[in-house]
Amino acid sequence: MTSIYPEDTLEKIRARLDPIAVLKLINYRIDTIQQTPNAIKIFCPIHREMVFRTLAVDPQKRRFRCSYSLCPGNKGGDLIALYSLAEKIDYDEAARQIVQRMNISIELPLAGGSLEQTLEAAENALLQGAYDVALAQFQRILTAQPDHWQALVGLLEIYRARNDEDRRLEILRRLADLARQQGKTAETSAFLREILQLRPTDIPARLQYAQALVAEKKLNEALEEYMHLADTFETRKEFDRALEMYRNIEQLNLDIVDVYPHIVQLMVASARTRDAVEETLHKAAQFESRGEYDRALACYRTVLEIDESRSDIREKLIETAILAGLTDPRIEECLARVEDFVRAEAYPRALRALERLRAAVP
Repeated sequence: MTSIYPEDTLEKIRARLDPIAVLKLINYRIDTIQQTPNAIKIFCPIHREMVFRTLAVDPQKRRFRCSYSLCPGNKGGDLIALYSLAEKIDYDEAARQIVQRMNISIELPLAGGSLEQTLEAAENALLQGAYDVALAQFQRILTAQPDHWQALVGLLEIYRARNDEDRRLEILRRLADLARQQGKTAETSAFLREILQLRPTDIPARLQYAQALVAEKKLNEALEEYMHLADTFETRKEFDRALEMYRNIEQLNLDIVDVYPHIVQLMVASARTRDAVEETLHKAAQFESRGEYDRALACYRTVLEIDESRSDIREKLIETAILAGLTDPRIEECLARVEDFVRAEAYPRALRALERLRAAVP
């Protein structure tokens, strides 16, 4: 089989290989090695020989041969082939592993035209349903280029056809990561969506999917995913993570949902009442600045539900009710706050509130 690597690169690797080091790397009965200046003999690691030392290695030529006729190593070969046969991996993967494991400082570039030829052969085999052939070819490409897009997509097609769910998920995750790194937003979303079809409870994938939808400007769909995640985290009482999801929703700037009540509820549930009050007062100030006094009043009511001791908020509520316009229900609410002051013997506050109300009532 033609290697995906240039022949001159392979020759450089072969020239750097020490036969004993390669045998130790294979690690099959290395204590039985017999070595002379002209030959090395050992029990064959290819067919796992137990009786005779059938494997002979020429240390000068760096070549091997097994004398057992039924052994795949009977035809002989170089030390990369020996490693390949012993480890039951293809030749290119063997070259890559040897370079890595033996720390050989050699680049492994692709041979000119080999990648394209291998890819074409793999895709043709895939179209014909010859999945084993296509799989081997795609894996050869990925040995040289682990992030090769078309080879990964080819593997995905094979695993889909074979209903191999675990390997399909593995390739989908690799493709989703690669697509995100390359800025392919639509592809990122598609791969993550497929992952979620197979694993609906995969929280990291769902979060990545929501982020991908934001990158695609599909904000309404992103909203649904963030809400789903927030509900999941709330159910699991992971309040900080649920709060993070609501903050993400806020950043979408969509008018169709107001997550502020959810945020405050979470803060109260997680015993962060001070944060809940600050969040609510901040929201009230925003509403007042826009002249949305009814919504500001609702915020002040929420603060008093959280912390009944806030007399300053009772005063603020009365001031805001006056700005909103004193209808009969608002007057009743303001007088109820005045009664709160009286019960608390906060007479100066009660007097100030009544004077403001009298001045505001026609």
